[in-house]
Amino acid sequence: MKSRRSRKADLRGADAVVLRILALQSGEPHRVRRALDDVDHMPSALIPHLIPLLATTPMAADAMRALRGVAASRSGMLVDALLDRRFPAVVRRRVARVMSGCRTRSAVEGLLQACDDDDRSVRRQCARALFLVHRHHPDIALDADRVFSVIDRDSESGAPDAGLLFTLLALVYPPAAIRVAYRSLRGSNRHARGFAVEYLNGVLPEQIRERLAPIVAGMGGDVTSR
Repeated sequence: MKSRRSRKADLRGADAVVLRILALQSGEPHRVRRALDDVDHMPSALIPHLIPLLATTPMAADAMRALRGVAASRSGMLVDALLDRRFPAVVRRRVARVMSGCRTRSAVEGLLQACDDDDRSVRRQCARALFLVHRHHPDIALDADRVFSVIDRDSESGAPDAGLLFTLLALVYPPAAIRVAYRSLRGSNRHARGFAVEYLNGVLPEQIRERLAPIVAGMGGDVTSR
């Protein structure tokens, strides 16, 4: 009996990661939460088993909390999941939220690439995550041409998203000015909208300005400069 107990204890110690994986796959919230208690020791082998939990409402918050704890050191694995269209949109969207705390070049590149996702909600979340990364870590340079390429693609889509486009513009231009312009264009004050159009005409490259012109006009009716 004693030898059996000893062998069992040894097995548990040797296969702790396997036991945590089994708990994550169990579908039982209490077991999942126990497996995630030690967020300071999250082996990379657990990441592929954490990501699918983002689709499960009772466990998504716990999975996101655990992933945030390793996002900085495991950003490559998160980027792979973000760009994997086999995952449902809710998973890709929540991966993007987790990545808003990353400050690596690979994370920024992945979020920029995912701004071309087929799902609008994923594109929006990736843009928001990029904005947060840029705000908290301004030392991470963003390639304006890459951002303009994303804006160009979305503006050419059948249903361009003004909120997404202005979030992307805030990665290149002063966020406060872009925010004021966005709110003015959505409002009913013709003078404020006119100033917003003048500002955009003064800072945007010609090609982007032309792409955005019909979208800007549709945000609050036809707007002309003073």
